[in-house]
Amino acid sequence: IGDPRAVEPLIAALKDDEWSARYAAAGALGKTGDPRAVEPLIAALEDGHEYVRRAASEALGKLGDPRAVEPLIAALKDKRNDVRCAAAEALGKIGDPRAVEPLIAALKDIFEDVRHAAAGALGKIGDPRAVEPLIAALKDGDEDVRLAAAKALDRLGWQPAQDENAAWYWVTK
Repeated sequence: IGDPRAVEPLIAALKDDEWSARYAAAGALGKTGDPRAVEPLIAALEDGHEYVRRAASEALGKLGDPRAVEPLIAALKDKRNDVRCAAAEALGKIGDPRAVEPLIAALKDIFEDVRHAAAGALGKIGDPRAVEPLIAALKDGDEDVRLAAAKALDRLGWQPAQDENAAWYWVTK
C-alpha cells in the first residue's frame, strides 16, 4: 500500500465486476494517502453496492481532501444508514465548515447511528452554528446520541447555564 505504484491498479479495481473487489480497493486507497485516489473514490460514492459506497466514504475521510466535501454532503442523503453514517464521520475528519448545515440536518435522521456520527462530526468541525442543534440533541431518545452531543458541546467550549438544558447536559454526562 505504501508503494505509489499500487494506486493506479487499486483505482482500476474500483471498476471490477465484483463488489468485494471494489470494496477492498476503496479501503486500500484510503490507506495510501495519495490524492490521485480522491476523484475515483468520489465516483465510487455512486456505486450500486452499499459496502462500496461506505468504504469510499471512509477512505475519503482518511484522505481528508476538501474536494470530497460536497460529494460526501450528498452521501448524507444515501438510502442506506451505514453510508450516511460513514459520510458524516468522514466530513468530521475533513473538518470543512461547508458541512455544518447538512450535518445539523443529519441530527434529525431516523437512525441513531447517523445522528451519533453527525454530533461527533459537528464537535470536530467546531463551528458555533452547531451549538443550538447540539443542545437540542441532548434530549435525543438515544443515550449514545446524547453523549456524542455533550462531548461535541464540550469541544465547542459550551458552558451550561442553570436551566433545563444544563440539566439534560449533566444527566447525560
